[in-house]
Amino acid sequence: MTVIARFEVIPIREGSMSQAIASALHALDQFPVSYETTATDTILEGETVGDVLAAVQAAHEAIDGDRVITSLELDETRGRRQSMYDRLESVERTLGRPPQKRHSPPQQRSQGVVRSREQSRTRRGQSPRRSR
Repeated sequence: MTVIARFEVIPIREGSMSQAIASALHALDQFPVSYETTATDTILEGETVGDVLAAVQAAHEAIDGDRVITSLELDETRGRRQSMYDRLESVERTLGRPPQKRHSPPQQRSQGVVRSREQSRTRRGQSPRRSR
């Protein structure tokens, strides 16, 4: 049996959440689970629902503060073993490439107008570079 979960722990506070998330991940290290953190949540894998729930509870409790919201989604595959990586590999085989794309950020914009590097230098009071 395999249990794969998606969860997020959200400390309600101002400023960066990095330290709080790091505390939650340290708590997960104490349990027999595998995990991978993304930009928005953490994917967790364990042998039993109990293992996963205990790990998520520890991550939730590791967050200091007056208010913490934890969201959890469980997927229990009964009767066969399938890891989170098996699922990704299956999608990759079907897609024919890794299931990800990196989009290049747009050029620096100011008030909706894209400026060249030379225009930016001139605006800051620097001399534009001359062609040689």
